Amino acid sequence: MRLAYVVVFMFIGLCVGLILAVFDRLADIHHRKFLLLWSVATLLFMAAGGVIGYLLRKMLTAFRKKEEALVELNNMVHELSRLQSEMAKLERLNLIGHFAAGLAHEVRNPLTTVRGYLQFLSKNKSLQPHFSKFDLMIQELDRTNAIITDFLSFVKKPGEGMKAQNLNDILQHIHPLLEADAFSQNKNFKLNLLTTPNVTINANEVIQMVLNLCRNGLEAMQNHGTLVVRTYQDVNHVVLAVQDEGCGISEELMEKLGTPFFTTKESGTGLGLMTCYRIAARHHAKIGVESGSDGTRFYVHFPIYDSPW
Repeated sequence: MRLAYVVVFMFIGLCVGLILAVFDRLADIHHRKFLLLWSVATLLFMAAGGVIGYLLRKMLTAFRKKEEALVELNNMVHELSRLQSEMAKLERLNLIGHFAAGLAHEVRNPLTTVRGYLQFLSKNKSLQPHFSKFDLMIQELDRTNAIITDFLSFVKKPGEGMKAQNLNDILQHIHPLLEADAFSQNKNFKLNLLTTPNVTINANEVIQMVLNLCRNGLEAMQNHGTLVVRTYQDVNHVVLAVQDEGCGISEELMEKLGTPFFTTKESGTGLGLMTCYRIAARHHAKIGVESGSDGTRFYVHFPIYDSPW
């Protein structure tokens, strides 16, 4: 493209030179005055300058459009990469969801049977020296059952139990439970609620999400730390914000948040935060995370619109 413009400019210069040469010969032959010759030459140069300026402007415009197209293409590549990462995460979540249904039916029934027999044996006075062991086994069975319950939450159909509700009402309902959790760990809890419109949500799932986020935040803090839960409206979204005063999350770990079985806790399963992402996806909500040395902030953006279900 640049070579073509160079050739055009050279051709225009050659034409102007030839025309001036012809006028110069004609002026010599007919003894024309010097002023006439250079008046014509000046007009030709002006015309040539106008043409060259127009071509240069066109060339610069084309270059600018190419640069803008390259920037847009680069942005599209980054967005495509992000979407591919999101799709991979959703595929992993979907795989776990299908696995959960089979796991629940195959494991939950025998666990219930074993727990029942342990409870029966714990009433036998002759086995009293083993009661503490029975209690421990029952606790572990209950913990296993809780994990299966988390798995089952993945296979719920989108829109199940959805209705227009106010997020503030749900948070006020579980406020005493959150305060008790914080108090039992020698930590503080604050609830700051601003006026927000109703959103289409499943109350039980939102409660599960809030409890998971708050308990993660409490576990991340030292004694006397403060966990803050806020709500506010941001354009077309109602935002639930959960902020702790922990040590923060490193950048490499931030990318793994919500990944199945990823956890930094010694006794964790990695399903709590994964459940939050799954619940958010069913509500068409987005979870954003900010983290630093002063703590971590989770933002859940619930869309404000009429229920599509």
